[in-house]
Amino acid sequence: MRLPQATVENAVARYNRGKTEAFRIDALAATAFYEDPAHTINVSIEDVGVKKQKTTGRRADAPAKA
Repeated sequence: MRLPQATVENAVARYNRGKTEAFRIDALAATAFYEDPAHTINVSIEDVGVKKQKTTGRRADAPAKA
């Protein structure tokens, strides 16, 4: 789903109001494709804190952990 172009242009105009040229969003950015957040999701996958498997496994005859 795409956001209506008028919605994007209004948001860019509101953001640019009162900002110097260095901090304004370029007019070309307003013509880009923006997904409607009501119909999209964000997925983030990180391996932070994940334990890595050891290269050697447990012995087949080892007792199960309690």
